[in-house]
This record gives sequence, C-alpha cells and structure tokens, in this order.
Amino acid sequence: MSIGRHLLRGSGANLLDHVVKIGVVFYTAPLMLHGLSEDGYGSWLLAMTVISFFLLLDLGVTLASTRYFAIAVGSGDVAREGTILSVSRRLFRIIGFAIFVCTMASLPLMPWLASHNLSAWEVMAPLAICGSTTALRFASRMPMVLLRAHVRYDLLAWCSIIRSLVQAVMMTIALRSGFGLVGAAIAHGSGDCLELALQRFMARHLPRPGGELSPEATQQTKRELFSYCNSLLLLKVGESFRLQVNPFLISKMCGLSEVPVYSLGMRLITMLEDVVNALFGGQILAAFSQLHGAEDHEALQDQFRRVTRITVSFSTWAVGGLAFFGEAFFKRWMGADFGRAHDVMLILAIPYGLRFMQYPAHSLLYTLNKQRWLVWANFIGGIVTVIFAVALVPFLGLRGVVLGTALEMSVFYLFIMPWLMRDCAKLNPWRYLFGMILQPMALSLALPALYAWWAMGWLTPDYGQLFLCSVGYTFVFTLAVPWVALDARMRQSLWQLFRGRFSWAG
Repeated sequence: MSIGRHLLRGSGANLLDHVVKIGVVFYTAPLMLHGLSEDGYGSWLLAMTVISFFLLLDLGVTLASTRYFAIAVGSGDVAREGTILSVSRRLFRIIGFAIFVCTMASLPLMPWLASHNLSAWEVMAPLAICGSTTALRFASRMPMVLLRAHVRYDLLAWCSIIRSLVQAVMMTIALRSGFGLVGAAIAHGSGDCLELALQRFMARHLPRPGGELSPEATQQTKRELFSYCNSLLLLKVGESFRLQVNPFLISKMCGLSEVPVYSLGMRLITMLEDVVNALFGGQILAAFSQLHGAEDHEALQDQFRRVTRITVSFSTWAVGGLAFFGEAFFKRWMGADFGRAHDVMLILAIPYGLRFMQYPAHSLLYTLNKQRWLVWANFIGGIVTVIFAVALVPFLGLRGVVLGTALEMSVFYLFIMPWLMRDCAKLNPWRYLFGMILQPMALSLALPALYAWWAMGWLTPDYGQLFLCSVGYTFVFTLAVPWVALDARMRQSLWQLFRGRFSWAG
C-alpha cells in the first residue's frame, strides 16, 4: 500500500481515536471531580504532572528510533533496520528502569505537593501505580516504534481506542464503588497494560529484520541516535517549562483549588493538540522521512506544502470553535464555577493556533535534521515562560501564569519559526508566514466567524444548542475549505472521487 493511502487510513483511525478520547474525557472529568472532590482531583492532576516530567527521560529515543527506522525502510536497508531495532530496544529498557526508580524516589514528595485533607497513601498511590505502568510502557515500546515506522498509525489508533473505552468503564466502577484515588489509579494502569498487549499483537505480522551491521556501523548508529536525541531532549525540556511547571506554580501561589480550573482550561487545547499531532505529527514525520530516505526531494517539498495548507485550515476551524463556544460548554460540562476555565483557553487560543498550524514545519525540520536552532529557541523560550509566569502571578493570579505562556509562544511562532524556515528549509520567511500561514488562516476563519458571531447571540449552556451550533459552524467551514486548504489539483482529485462514487451508486 502507498504512503498516501497509509496516511489517509491512519488519519481516519487517529481521528476516530481522538473522538473516543474526547468523549471519554468529557465523561470522566466531572465523574472524577465529584468522586474525588476538588482536592482529590487536584492531587490526581499533580500526580499526572509529576509523571509527565518523567517522560523527559525518553530523551527523544522514541522519535529518533521512528525516524531512523522509517528512513531505513524507505531505503530498503534491512541490515540497518536490524541495528536500529537492537539499539533502540536496549535504550527503552534502560529508560523504563529509570522511570521506575524516579517514581519510587518521588513518592515522599506527594504529601507535600497535594492536599493535607487526604492521607499519604491516597496521594501517593496514583503516582506509584501510574508511574510503574509508564515505566512498563517504555520497556515494551518496540512494537509501537515498528508500527509507526511502517506508517501503521491505524493499528495504533485501534489499540488506543480499546484502551480508552476499557479505562472509562473501569474508572466508573472504581469511583462509583468508593475506591477513590487508589481505584482510579488501578483503572488507569490496567488500561495502559491492555494497550501494550494489543500493540504487541498488532505488530506481529510486520517484517522483523534479523541481520545487523558491523560493530563500527553499530557504534555509528548509536552516535546518530544520541545526537538526534540530544536536540529532542532540549525540546522536551523547553515544552515542560511552558506547561508542566504551571500547575506547581498555581498550586503554591494561587491554591490547589485553582489547579482544576487551569487543567480544564488546558484540557480542550491539549486534546486538540493530540488530534493535530495524530493527523499531522508523527505519521507525517514518518512519511517525510521515507521520502527523504528515498531522496525524492521534489515530492517531499510538494507534500509539505499540501499538508501545511490542510493543517492551517483544520487548526483555524478547531481553535476558532473552542474560542467561540467554549464558555457555554464549560458551564454546562463542569458547572457555572468553571466558566473561568474558558478565560484560560481564550488567552492561549491564538498562540496555540499558530503552533498547530506549523506542525508540518516541525516535521520537515526534523526530517532534514535541521532542528538545532528550533530546539535551542524552544528551550530558551520555555525558561522565559517561567520567568514571565513568576513575574505576573502576584498581580494577575492564575491569568498571569497563563499570560506568560501566551506571550512567549506568540513571539516564537510569529517571528522565530519563520526565521528558522528561512535558514534551515530555504523558505522565504515572509512568504511562509503570510502566504502559507496567516492568509489561509484569515480566509478559513472569515465565514465561520460570521456564523459564530450570529449564533452566540442565542447560545446558552445547553448540549442541544451547542451541538446545533457546532454542526452549523462545521457546515459553513466545509463550504469554504476546498477553496482555502486545497490547490486546484487536489480539488480536481476530490471532485473525481465524489463523481466516481456518485456514478457507482447510480
């Protein structure tokens, strides 16, 4: 099957996966808030934040392994495939052990970070159980790398869908039976273990290269992986400064009860980022890497332009919908007190929209191994974000922390990223920013914004009205998107596809 068909099938399955995840989050968030209380839910969120720091121990090995293995697949180098798998497998086992050690060492910190209204065992159990399953996920990561490198994101999506549904059922049973934080952690960890088993099952039919390169070539492969991983580690550290430090600042300077407000305000944005990443992230990187490995540079540039146009339009539609209808949704979903979560989301809407639109640019830079300046700019930006947050929180409270993130991200994606595309990808920065990002963004948003302005006049916190408004918003966007996101050749191919289906039906 061609790369394009794998991408299409993977995108559809990933989209379904994230629809399921979004539905599960919408269902479980109020369930956890009421079943654990605000302090209990805040403690759960802090435990998940601690675990997110442990993910830095990945050191970029997952992405590096996927990239280099995909390049080897594209070039047909079976011996190099075997070497990359052997080296990566050993690294993942080391990372899994390191995460387990860090989990155990961090347990005494949880009573200090979380609420004193809960017992030490209650606040430590989520970190102990979920941290251990996270360690297991890394030690057993090779099936996922194999599936990603072969652009089989559709199979990964089905594993994730089953996990999400099982976790939702188990979480419901645990919380309604009064098992609290301990039961929630067991439900979460059990779903993760099920996903690992499914990934291993799905990857069983993929070709497993048995040969390896010489010891000298193996050492060279290790050096290449580590060189690539060093830049990825700095990128991840910068991202952690942007987001994962914020809950700790808010907990200590604004109160633990403000952590759920921040987390819920970020929840819709992070879910949308997961969707964008599923559609335009990892599998696009794998596809770019295969084209790069085949030295088909013209096809790579053409694929980049097309994917960017589609990414910009999709991101504009999605972020605009969150901004327009988010307040009514938050009040209906979590209660009137959580209308403030919309303020968090609204402050971050434009910066994150710019980030989502430029996902293909990240993938292109990493494919070309030109990410050095991107990584350092992101790392420095993360530090600047923390400085802004600490400076603003005494005056603006929760909004100050969020505003610090928004200011830094806006500068990064409006000025630094176009400059990087000029020096690393040989693209004119102004043509890239205005021609490929801002102009399609404005065109994509024009008609949906007019519709949203009309609809918000009678919108209330009601699921029925929210559904009707979102359907209308999507319909208006669908009318405009072929002329914004697709070039003439893509529109012609789409029209031929529809006409062929219509003729077959007739």
